[in-house]
Amino acid sequence: MTATYKTDDSFFYVVAPMRCAYSPWFVYKWFFHDGVGRFRAVRDQEAEESKFTLADIEDLYPGVKSIGLVMDPWARAVYAYKEVIDPKKPESYRDRVKSNYPGIDLSSFSKFIMSLTKFPMLPQRHWLYNGDRPVDYLLRVEHINEDFKPIQDYFCSSVPLGLKDYDIGYKSYFTKSTREIIQKIFAEDIDSFGYQFKDGK
Repeated sequence: MTATYKTDDSFFYVVAPMRCAYSPWFVYKWFFHDGVGRFRAVRDQEAEESKFTLADIEDLYPGVKSIGLVMDPWARAVYAYKEVIDPKKPESYRDRVKSNYPGIDLSSFSKFIMSLTKFPMLPQRHWLYNGDRPVDYLLRVEHINEDFKPIQDYFCSSVPLGLKDYDIGYKSYFTKSTREIIQKIFAEDIDSFGYQFKDGK
């Protein structure tokens, strides 16, 4: 028998890697709109802002059920680049990025990807695993509504998540070499979460 809130009294925490298209807040909004879920969400803004990992959270809140957000590494690279060069962001934001990552090249997407090889890049798995154990519920942003159904079932809820699946066409952004750079840097994520480059878009 599948556990529901009626037979299990767990609380839930949402964790997300840096540079993810959706922040934990997008999922917490659902909890706060659900009649039962609102009483089972653990929101810790300091932990969110500090990008606590699953291991950090489980140390802080033993026994909490974890929900993790993850995205396609190639889509994440496009998202990260667009976020940094977004003209609506203040110049101070780009200056901070350049300060944190000296030598990063924002003059084009290809140069941005090639410059990533100069920095130690943490895989998304860093945030979403505690040792060899993953989060309890993994939400791929590309299929977030489908992946969220077990949580709705747990709460016996028909309240929609209210998010669009984040599935962008990214093939045109990549050359063979930049595609392979992402494949190499984020091999651990590709293996752990079953991603592959989408040739069709």
